[in-house]
Amino acid sequence: MSTSHKNAFTLIEVLITLVIFGVVSVIATYTLISTMRSAKKIQAEAYLYSEAQALMDKVSRDIEVSAVDYEAYYARSVQSENGFGTPDYGLYGQSFFHPGEYGWNEDDGPYSDKVNYLYGPTCPQEPTKPFPDECTTDTQPYEDSVDNEVFTHPFEGVSIIDGDYADADDDHTFMNAFCEYTTESCNSLQFVFQDVLILVNGRGDERIVYARETTNGAGDSYRLSKAVLTGTDDNGDGLINAWECSPLYTCDTYSGDDGPDPADLTDGVSDDDNFMPITPKNINVEEFHVYVAPLEDPYRAAGEVVGQTQPQVTIVMKISLGSDYDYGLLGEMPAITIQRTISTGVYHELETYE
Repeated sequence: MSTSHKNAFTLIEVLITLVIFGVVSVIATYTLISTMRSAKKIQAEAYLYSEAQALMDKVSRDIEVSAVDYEAYYARSVQSENGFGTPDYGLYGQSFFHPGEYGWNEDDGPYSDKVNYLYGPTCPQEPTKPFPDECTTDTQPYEDSVDNEVFTHPFEGVSIIDGDYADADDDHTFMNAFCEYTTESCNSLQFVFQDVLILVNGRGDERIVYARETTNGAGDSYRLSKAVLTGTDDNGDGLINAWECSPLYTCDTYSGDDGPDPADLTDGVSDDDNFMPITPKNINVEEFHVYVAPLEDPYRAAGEVVGQTQPQVTIVMKISLGSDYDYGLLGEMPAITIQRTISTGVYHELETYE
Protein backbone atom coordinates (compact mmCIF):
# COMPACT_ATOMS: atom_id res chain seq x y z
CA MET A 1 0.00 0.00 0.00
CA SER A 2 1.53 3.32 -1.15
CA THR A 3 1.13 6.69 0.64
CA SER A 4 0.74 10.01 -1.35
CA HIS A 5 1.97 13.41 -0.04
CA LYS A 6 0.45 16.79 -1.12
CA ASN A 7 2.69 19.89 -1.11
CA ALA A 8 1.22 22.86 0.87
CA PHE A 9 2.29 26.39 1.97
CA THR A 10 3.32 26.75 5.48
CA LEU A 11 1.91 29.58 7.59
CA ILE A 12 5.22 31.43 7.46
CA GLU A 13 5.28 31.30 3.66
CA VAL A 14 1.72 32.66 3.50
CA LEU A 15 2.60 35.50 5.84
CA ILE A 16 5.72 36.39 3.83
CA THR A 17 3.69 36.40 0.62
CA LEU A 18 1.06 38.68 2.14
CA VAL A 19 3.71 41.08 3.39
CA ILE A 20 5.40 41.26 -0.01
CA PHE A 21 2.04 41.73 -1.74
CA GLY A 22 1.14 44.51 0.70
CA VAL A 23 4.46 46.31 0.18
CA VAL A 24 4.11 46.08 -3.60
CA SER A 25 0.51 47.31 -3.37
CA VAL A 26 1.55 50.30 -1.22
CA ILE A 27 4.37 51.20 -3.61
CA ALA A 28 2.08 50.87 -6.61
CA THR A 29 -0.63 52.95 -4.96
CA TYR A 30 1.85 55.65 -3.91
CA THR A 31 3.33 55.71 -7.41
CA LEU A 32 -0.13 56.00 -8.93
CA ILE A 33 -1.14 58.82 -6.58
CA SER A 34 2.16 60.65 -7.20
CA THR A 35 1.70 60.30 -10.93
CA MET A 36 -1.88 61.54 -10.74
CA ARG A 37 -0.85 64.42 -8.46
CA SER A 38 1.98 65.41 -10.80
CA ALA A 39 -0.35 65.27 -13.77
CA LYS A 40 -2.93 67.33 -11.89
CA LYS A 41 -0.31 69.90 -10.91
CA ILE A 42 0.96 70.18 -14.48
CA GLN A 43 -2.61 70.58 -15.67
CA ALA A 44 -3.31 73.25 -13.01
CA GLU A 45 -0.12 75.18 -13.77
CA ALA A 46 -0.83 75.07 -17.49
CA TYR A 47 -4.34 76.37 -16.86
CA LEU A 48 -3.03 79.05 -14.51
CA TYR A 49 -0.38 80.17 -16.98
CA SER A 50 -2.89 80.24 -19.82
CA GLU A 51 -5.32 82.35 -17.78
CA ALA A 52 -2.53 84.69 -16.65
CA GLN A 53 -1.38 85.31 -20.21
CA ALA A 54 -4.95 85.78 -21.43
CA LEU A 55 -5.59 88.29 -18.65
CA MET A 56 -2.38 90.18 -19.38
CA ASP A 57 -3.18 90.22 -23.11
CA LYS A 58 -6.61 91.68 -22.39
CA VAL A 59 -5.19 94.50 -20.27
CA SER A 60 -2.34 95.09 -22.74
CA ARG A 61 -4.72 95.57 -25.66
CA ASP A 62 -6.48 98.38 -23.83
CA ILE A 63 -3.17 100.05 -22.94
CA GLU A 64 -1.90 99.83 -26.52
CA VAL A 65 -4.81 101.91 -27.86
CA SER A 66 -5.15 104.31 -24.92
CA ALA A 67 -3.36 106.97 -22.92
CA VAL A 68 -2.61 107.06 -19.22
CA ASP A 69 -5.37 109.11 -17.61
CA TYR A 70 -3.11 111.49 -15.71
CA GLU A 71 -6.12 113.69 -14.91
CA ALA A 72 -7.82 110.85 -13.05
CA TYR A 73 -4.65 109.88 -11.17
CA TYR A 74 -4.15 113.53 -10.21
CA ALA A 75 -7.73 113.82 -8.96
CA ARG A 76 -7.35 110.71 -6.81
CA SER A 77 -3.76 111.13 -5.61
CA VAL A 78 -3.42 114.91 -5.23
CA GLN A 79 -7.01 116.17 -4.96
CA SER A 80 -7.96 113.23 -2.69
CA GLU A 81 -11.03 112.18 -4.69
CA ASN A 82 -12.11 108.68 -3.70
CA GLY A 83 -14.10 107.75 -6.76
CA PHE A 84 -13.45 107.42 -10.46
CA GLY A 85 -15.87 110.00 -11.88
CA THR A 86 -13.43 112.89 -11.13
CA PRO A 87 -15.88 115.81 -10.63
CA ASP A 88 -12.92 118.23 -10.83
CA TYR A 89 -11.70 116.87 -14.15
CA GLY A 90 -9.23 119.24 -15.80
CA LEU A 91 -7.37 120.46 -12.71
CA TYR A 92 -4.24 118.54 -13.66
CA GLY A 93 -4.01 120.37 -16.98
CA GLN A 94 -4.61 123.67 -15.22
CA SER A 95 -1.77 122.99 -12.80
CA PHE A 96 0.81 123.59 -15.53
CA PHE A 97 2.24 127.06 -15.77
CA HIS A 98 2.31 128.13 -19.40
CA PRO A 99 0.57 131.50 -19.53
CA GLY A 100 1.69 132.21 -23.07
CA GLU A 101 -0.36 134.86 -24.86
CA TYR A 102 -3.32 134.99 -22.51
CA GLY A 103 -1.72 134.62 -19.11
CA TRP A 104 -2.68 132.41 -16.22
CA ASN A 105 -6.37 132.07 -15.45
CA GLU A 106 -6.04 132.55 -11.72
CA ASP A 107 -9.76 132.08 -11.10
CA ASP A 108 -9.79 128.52 -12.42
CA GLY A 109 -6.35 127.17 -11.65
CA PRO A 110 -5.76 125.17 -8.45
CA TYR A 111 -2.41 126.91 -7.87
CA SER A 112 -3.27 130.56 -8.50
CA ASP A 113 -1.75 131.58 -5.16
CA LYS A 114 1.62 130.15 -6.17
CA VAL A 115 1.39 131.85 -9.57
CA ASN A 116 0.63 135.14 -7.88
CA TYR A 117 3.65 134.62 -5.66
CA LEU A 118 5.81 134.17 -8.74
CA TYR A 119 4.28 136.75 -11.05
CA GLY A 120 2.03 138.96 -9.03
CA PRO A 121 -1.53 139.48 -10.23
CA THR A 122 -0.61 142.78 -11.90
CA CYS A 123 2.31 144.50 -13.57
CA PRO A 124 5.02 145.21 -10.96
CA GLN A 125 5.40 148.94 -11.66
CA GLU A 126 1.77 149.50 -12.70
CA PRO A 127 -0.36 147.67 -10.12
CA THR A 128 -3.61 148.98 -11.54
CA LYS A 129 -3.09 147.21 -14.86
CA PRO A 130 -3.81 143.50 -15.24
CA PHE A 131 -1.15 141.02 -16.25
CA PRO A 132 -0.23 140.40 -19.01
CA ASP A 133 -2.44 142.30 -21.44
CA GLU A 134 -1.49 145.83 -20.38
CA CYS A 135 2.06 145.28 -19.22
CA THR A 136 4.46 147.40 -21.25
CA THR A 137 7.90 146.28 -22.32
CA ASP A 138 9.49 148.02 -19.37
CA THR A 139 7.05 146.57 -16.84
CA GLN A 140 7.08 142.87 -17.55
CA PRO A 141 5.72 140.63 -14.79
CA TYR A 142 7.93 139.03 -12.20
CA GLU A 143 10.19 136.24 -13.45
CA ASP A 144 9.55 137.35 -17.02
CA SER A 145 12.10 134.82 -18.28
CA VAL A 146 9.47 132.10 -17.87
CA ASP A 147 6.60 134.09 -19.32
CA ASN A 148 6.11 131.64 -22.14
CA GLU A 149 4.84 128.13 -22.61
CA VAL A 150 7.46 126.40 -20.49
CA PHE A 151 5.11 123.53 -19.57
CA THR A 152 6.03 123.26 -15.91
CA HIS A 153 4.06 123.33 -12.69
CA PRO A 154 3.98 126.64 -10.81
CA PHE A 155 6.68 125.39 -8.47
CA GLU A 156 9.35 127.08 -10.60
CA GLY A 157 11.80 128.07 -7.88
CA VAL A 158 9.08 127.75 -5.23
CA SER A 159 8.29 125.12 -2.63
CA ILE A 160 6.00 124.98 0.38
CA ILE A 161 7.65 124.40 3.74
CA ASP A 162 5.49 124.55 6.85
CA GLY A 163 2.83 126.39 4.89
CA ASP A 164 5.18 129.14 3.66
CA TYR A 165 6.80 129.64 0.28
CA ALA A 166 10.54 129.14 -0.03
CA ASP A 167 13.08 128.79 -2.79
CA ALA A 168 13.31 125.31 -4.24
CA ASP A 169 16.53 123.82 -5.57
CA ASP A 170 14.70 121.26 -7.70
CA ASP A 171 11.07 122.03 -8.50
CA HIS A 172 10.62 118.65 -10.21
CA THR A 173 10.58 116.95 -6.82
CA PHE A 174 7.67 119.01 -5.51
CA MET A 175 4.82 117.92 -7.74
CA ASN A 176 3.70 115.43 -10.35
CA ALA A 177 0.45 113.77 -11.38
CA PHE A 178 0.62 111.47 -8.35
CA CYS A 179 1.96 113.74 -5.63
CA GLU A 180 2.07 117.25 -4.23
CA TYR A 181 4.98 117.98 -1.95
CA THR A 182 4.34 117.82 1.78
CA THR A 183 7.23 116.36 3.73
CA GLU A 184 9.07 114.24 1.20
CA SER A 185 10.13 114.28 -2.42
CA CYS A 186 7.51 113.42 -5.03
CA ASN A 187 10.19 111.34 -6.73
CA SER A 188 9.84 108.73 -3.98
CA LEU A 189 9.12 105.22 -5.19
CA GLN A 190 5.85 105.07 -3.26
CA PHE A 191 4.24 107.48 -5.71
CA VAL A 192 5.15 105.26 -8.66
CA PHE A 193 3.26 102.36 -7.10
CA GLN A 194 -0.47 102.21 -7.93
CA ASP A 195 -3.12 99.56 -7.35
CA VAL A 196 -5.50 100.66 -10.12
CA LEU A 197 -5.00 101.17 -13.84
CA ILE A 198 -6.81 104.19 -15.31
CA LEU A 199 -6.76 104.75 -19.08
CA VAL A 200 -8.44 107.17 -21.47
CA ASN A 201 -8.93 106.83 -25.21
CA GLY A 202 -7.42 109.09 -27.85
CA ARG A 203 -10.59 111.19 -28.19
CA GLY A 204 -10.64 111.76 -24.44
CA ASP A 205 -14.24 110.59 -24.07
CA GLU A 206 -13.89 107.03 -22.73
CA ARG A 207 -12.17 105.98 -19.52
CA ILE A 208 -11.26 102.41 -18.57
CA VAL A 209 -10.52 101.40 -14.98
CA TYR A 210 -9.00 98.09 -13.88
CA ALA A 211 -8.94 97.21 -10.17
CA ARG A 212 -8.94 94.23 -7.84
CA GLU A 213 -12.31 93.35 -6.36
CA THR A 214 -12.74 91.10 -3.35
CA THR A 215 -15.13 88.21 -3.91
CA ASN A 216 -16.01 87.49 -0.29
CA GLY A 217 -15.56 90.73 1.62
CA ALA A 218 -12.87 89.10 3.77
CA GLY A 219 -10.00 90.30 1.62
CA ASP A 220 -8.49 86.88 0.97
CA SER A 221 -9.97 86.20 -2.46
CA TYR A 222 -9.87 88.63 -5.38
CA ARG A 223 -10.75 88.95 -9.03
CA LEU A 224 -9.72 91.59 -11.55
CA SER A 225 -12.64 93.81 -12.50
CA LYS A 226 -13.22 96.51 -15.06
CA ALA A 227 -15.37 99.63 -15.37
CA VAL A 228 -15.90 101.86 -18.39
CA LEU A 229 -16.93 105.52 -18.14
CA THR A 230 -18.13 107.92 -20.82
CA GLY A 231 -17.06 111.56 -20.87
CA THR A 232 -19.43 114.39 -21.69
CA ASP A 233 -19.18 118.14 -22.27
CA ASP A 234 -21.54 119.65 -19.70
CA ASN A 235 -20.69 123.32 -20.21
CA GLY A 236 -20.52 123.38 -24.01
CA ASP A 237 -16.90 124.48 -24.34
CA GLY A 238 -15.95 121.54 -26.53
CA LEU A 239 -13.94 119.80 -23.82
CA ILE A 240 -14.79 116.78 -21.68
CA ASN A 241 -15.50 117.84 -18.11
CA ALA A 242 -17.86 115.20 -16.67
CA TRP A 243 -17.74 111.41 -16.42
CA GLU A 244 -20.39 108.80 -15.82
CA CYS A 245 -20.64 105.05 -16.23
CA SER A 246 -20.99 103.67 -19.73
CA PRO A 247 -24.50 102.42 -20.65
CA LEU A 248 -23.08 98.90 -20.55
CA TYR A 249 -22.48 99.28 -16.80
CA THR A 250 -24.98 99.79 -14.01
CA CYS A 251 -23.38 102.22 -11.59
CA ASP A 252 -24.80 103.77 -8.45
CA THR A 253 -24.27 107.49 -8.01
CA TYR A 254 -22.79 108.27 -4.60
CA SER A 255 -21.53 111.41 -2.88
CA GLY A 256 -21.91 113.50 -6.02
CA ASP A 257 -19.68 111.23 -8.09
CA ASP A 258 -21.25 109.72 -11.21
CA GLY A 259 -18.61 107.02 -11.61
CA PRO A 260 -18.63 103.48 -10.23
CA ASP A 261 -18.89 103.17 -6.47
CA PRO A 262 -15.47 102.14 -5.07
CA ALA A 263 -17.30 100.34 -2.24
CA ASP A 264 -18.18 97.71 -4.83
CA LEU A 265 -14.51 96.68 -4.79
CA THR A 266 -14.62 95.76 -1.11
CA ASP A 267 -18.18 94.70 -0.26
CA GLY A 268 -17.76 91.13 -1.51
CA VAL A 269 -21.10 91.14 -3.32
CA SER A 270 -20.97 88.97 -6.43
CA ASP A 271 -22.86 91.15 -8.88
CA ASP A 272 -22.19 92.85 -12.17
CA ASP A 273 -22.91 96.39 -10.99
CA ASN A 274 -20.27 99.10 -10.97
CA PHE A 275 -17.17 96.97 -11.59
CA MET A 276 -17.58 93.85 -13.71
CA PRO A 277 -15.26 90.84 -13.20
CA ILE A 278 -13.07 89.80 -16.12
CA THR A 279 -11.46 86.80 -14.43
CA PRO A 280 -13.19 83.44 -13.81
CA LYS A 281 -14.27 82.41 -10.32
CA ASN A 282 -11.60 79.72 -10.08
CA ILE A 283 -8.80 82.31 -10.41
CA ASN A 284 -7.60 84.38 -7.43
CA VAL A 285 -5.76 87.62 -8.29
CA GLU A 286 -3.49 87.85 -5.26
CA GLU A 287 -1.64 90.97 -6.42
CA PHE A 288 -2.18 93.64 -9.08
CA HIS A 289 0.41 96.43 -9.30
CA VAL A 290 0.68 99.29 -11.79
CA TYR A 291 3.82 101.34 -12.46
CA VAL A 292 3.42 104.41 -14.69
CA ALA A 293 6.39 106.14 -16.29
CA PRO A 294 6.90 109.03 -16.50
CA LEU A 295 5.00 110.47 -13.54
CA GLU A 296 3.95 113.45 -15.65
CA ASP A 297 2.04 113.58 -18.92
CA PRO A 298 4.98 114.23 -21.28
CA TYR A 299 2.74 116.09 -23.73
CA ARG A 300 1.98 118.63 -21.01
CA ALA A 301 5.15 118.51 -18.92
CA ALA A 302 7.57 119.06 -21.80
CA GLY A 303 9.60 121.38 -19.57
CA GLU A 304 9.94 118.82 -16.80
CA VAL A 305 10.06 115.36 -18.35
CA VAL A 306 13.43 114.23 -19.63
CA GLY A 307 14.55 111.00 -21.26
CA GLN A 308 11.87 108.48 -22.16
CA THR A 309 8.76 110.45 -22.99
CA GLN A 310 6.06 108.15 -24.43
CA PRO A 311 4.25 106.81 -21.35
CA GLN A 312 4.70 103.17 -20.47
CA VAL A 313 2.74 101.03 -18.04
CA THR A 314 4.28 98.08 -16.23
CA ILE A 315 1.76 95.55 -14.93
CA VAL A 316 2.71 93.01 -12.27
CA MET A 317 0.19 90.33 -11.36
CA LYS A 318 0.29 87.33 -9.07
CA ILE A 319 -2.52 84.86 -9.56
CA SER A 320 -3.37 81.51 -8.01
CA LEU A 321 -6.19 79.01 -8.18
CA GLY A 322 -9.39 80.06 -6.46
CA SER A 323 -11.57 78.01 -4.14
CA ASP A 324 -13.87 77.05 -7.03
CA TYR A 325 -11.11 75.13 -8.77
CA ASP A 326 -11.33 71.32 -8.60
CA TYR A 327 -8.20 70.60 -6.60
CA GLY A 328 -8.58 66.82 -6.43
CA LEU A 329 -5.17 65.35 -5.57
CA LEU A 330 -3.36 68.61 -6.40
CA GLY A 331 -1.77 69.19 -3.03
CA GLU A 332 0.04 72.53 -2.70
CA MET A 333 -1.64 75.44 -4.48
CA PRO A 334 0.47 76.79 -7.38
CA ALA A 335 0.84 80.54 -8.01
CA ILE A 336 2.27 82.46 -10.95
CA THR A 337 3.69 86.00 -11.04
CA ILE A 338 3.91 87.67 -14.45
CA GLN A 339 5.09 91.10 -15.51
CA ARG A 340 4.77 93.06 -18.73
CA THR A 341 5.64 96.61 -19.83
CA ILE A 342 3.39 98.14 -22.49
CA SER A 343 3.68 101.48 -24.28
CA THR A 344 0.55 103.55 -24.62
CA GLY A 345 -0.81 104.17 -28.10
CA VAL A 346 -1.91 107.83 -27.96
CA TYR A 347 0.74 110.24 -29.24
CA HIS A 348 -0.81 113.64 -28.59
CA GLU A 349 -1.98 115.84 -25.74
CA LEU A 350 -5.55 115.40 -24.54
CA GLU A 351 -7.03 118.85 -23.94
CA THR A 352 -8.98 118.97 -20.70
CA TYR A 353 -9.25 122.73 -20.00
CA GLU A 354 -9.35 126.03 -21.87
